[in-house]
Amino acid sequence: SRAVCVTAGSSGAFLAVPGQDVHFAPAPAVAGGDPCGAGDRFASSVALRAFITSPHAALRSAAFATAATASFSPSAG
Repeated sequence: SRAVCVTAGSSGAFLAVPGQDVHFAPAPAVAGGDPCGAGDRFASSVALRAFITSPHAALRSAAFATAATASFSPSAG
């Protein structure tokens, strides 16, 4: 199936799938940290999870994976 995902920075991301309502997943709050690599982590998480399950599950999973990347970076805390 086809889907379009648009990130909204620290606010979260939107997912549009034909024939369905647009879905928004808020980004989990992260204190400090370094967002370096978060975009790559987001993209890879969405692609993998969408292939295995569904686009909506992929969006939620990727939001948490991205937050983990930023919060566990060497410059965090």
